[in-house]
Amino acid sequence: MTPLLIGVALAACLFAALLWSVYQAVTQTGMHRVAQAFLAISTVIVVAAVTWDLHAMLLSGGITCAVLGVIAIWFERRWSKLLPFVQLLMGLGATYAGYALLAGPSLPAPPAL
Repeated sequence: MTPLLIGVALAACLFAALLWSVYQAVTQTGMHRVAQAFLAISTVIVVAAVTWDLHAMLLSGGITCAVLGVIAIWFERRWSKLLPFVQLLMGLGATYAGYALLAGPSLPAPPAL
């Protein structure tokens, strides 16, 4: 039960961060708008890659999300830095998972008996 609630809480945080990025992409100007728009797109790419089990797309989307998360945090003010930080953490996690899944098993399979 607890892992389910943790997963729901993480998904809610990620959805709030995605909505904030879309809102900022519509209301802001300049580089802030561009960074938030691409951050929203890369968040959707990472979620789609996890859903469709596409490891290379997960890796590239995770790297993009992590880099754009840092840029978005730099542009934000006060408490709103928290929402791009959620996307930054998701990007780092997706990058780690993408590397691990693309590399395959690190240990050889045990011999069959």
